[in-house]
Amino acid sequence: MTARVSADVAPLSGQLRVREVAGSDVVTHVEPFAVEPGEWQDVTLKFTTSSTAKFDLNLFGWGAGGQFGLLVDDISLSPAANPVPTPSPTPSLTPSPTPSVSPSPTPSVSPSPTPSVSPSPTPSVSPSPTPSVSPSPTPTLDPTPSPMPTPEPAARWHLTDGSTVSDRGIPDSGTLVGASIGGNDDPAEKEALFGATLGVHRTFYQANQVDYAMSEVAKDVTAGRVPWISFKAPYTWEEMAAGKGDAWARDIAERLDEIDSPVWLAIHHEPENDGDIEAWKAMQRRLSPIVRETADNVAYSIVVTGWNQFFGPAEYSMDNIWPGDGYVDLVGYDLYNFYGAEGGTVAPSQLDIDTAYLEPISEWATAHDVAWGLAELGYTHQASDEDPAWLTRAHDATVARGGVAFTYFDSTVSPNGPWELDHGAKSRMFGSLVRLAPQLDRR
Repeated sequence: MTARVSADVAPLSGQLRVREVAGSDVVTHVEPFAVEPGEWQDVTLKFTTSSTAKFDLNLFGWGAGGQFGLLVDDISLSPAANPVPTPSPTPSLTPSPTPSVSPSPTPSVSPSPTPSVSPSPTPSVSPSPTPSVSPSPTPTLDPTPSPMPTPEPAARWHLTDGSTVSDRGIPDSGTLVGASIGGNDDPAEKEALFGATLGVHRTFYQANQVDYAMSEVAKDVTAGRVPWISFKAPYTWEEMAAGKGDAWARDIAERLDEIDSPVWLAIHHEPENDGDIEAWKAMQRRLSPIVRETADNVAYSIVVTGWNQFFGPAEYSMDNIWPGDGYVDLVGYDLYNFYGAEGGTVAPSQLDIDTAYLEPISEWATAHDVAWGLAELGYTHQASDEDPAWLTRAHDATVARGGVAFTYFDSTVSPNGPWELDHGAKSRMFGSLVRLAPQLDRR
C-alpha cells in the first residue's frame, strides 16, 4: 500500500493502516509518518496477508480536521514485485505465481530537538484527605519474601486489534490509550465527545477508600476500560514493610480477584521526597507477592515521576529504586511538557519526550524484562497552541518504543499546568488517538 501525503497548515503525524479480517481473526499492519507543511512524502506499507482475508484500508492524520488538514494523493494497493512460484502437489498442473512480500518495517519516530533544560518533577495527585492513623514505633524490617514467578502470557483476554493479553492485563503488543479525568470523575461524558471508550482509566485513592475504589473499578470493567488504580498506604512505609499492612493489601487483592477483568494496581505512586526510598522499596517487596499470589488478574505496578529517575538525585535512579526483577509487572511514568506552564516549573522549550525519556525508559525496561507505560502525561495550553502535533508525536513514540499505556492527565488538580484537554486542538487530537487505539476485548 502506497500513498503521498503532506500537511496543510501545521505539522501532522499519522499512519497508513491495513486491518485484515478472516473470520474472527484480525491482524493489523501499520506504517507511521510525520510531515511538515509544504512537503510531500511517499509512504509505503508492505505486509503479508491471508488469501481469505478482507481488507479495511485507512490513511489518517492524528487530529486532522478543522484547521489542520492532511493532504493525500496517489493511494494504491498492489501485489509486491518479483513473484515467486508456489509448487503444486500435482505435477501436471502449472503453479500459479505467489507475490513475494517483505516484512513490514519497524515504525520509526522522528526525534525533536533535545530540551535545553531538564524537565522538573511531576506534581503528586491526592484526590482526597489522607486518613488519620495512630503512629506506631518503627519496627525492624522483616526479611522480604521472594517474588512470585511471572506466569507465561495467556489468551484469557485480547485487544481489539487481535493482540493477546496476559492474565494480568499486559498486552503482548499494542498501546492502550486512556486518561485520568478530573478528580476520579466518570469518563463517560468525555468518551461521548471522543466517540470511543478509554482503553485505560487512571484513578487515585486513600487507604480508607477501598470500597469506593472497588465501585469505580466495577464501573470501568462494565464500560470496557482497564482500571489502573493507586492507593496510599495505611501505615508508614517501614510499618508496611514489616507486615502491618498485609491484611489491608490481601483484602484489596481478594476483592480484585473476584472481578472478571485485568486490573493494574500501585501502592503509593510518585514516592520521591515522601520518605526513605529504601523503606518504600521494602514495602513493594513485601506487598507484591501478597497481591500477585492472591489475584492472578492483577498486575502489580510502581509509578514514578520519571524526571527524578533520569535527571534527579542518584538515590532515585531506576536502579536504586527498583524493588527487584520479578516483583513488578508494570512500571508507570508521569511525564509532563512544562513549556508555557503558568505556575511552578516552566521550561523554555518544548519537551523532546522520545530522546529525553522514552528511549532510556524502553532500554531499561528491556534489560529488566518488565512492561512500561505512561501513567500520566500532560502538556500545557501554550505547548498545544504552538505545536499541536506534540501529543501525537508523543503517542507514536510510545507505540514505537513498546509502551503498553498512554494515559493523559486531564485534570485541574495539579497546581502546575494547565493540563486539561478542554483547550484548542487538545481534545480533538486526543480523541483521535482514543478512537484509533486498540481496546480490551474479552472474547
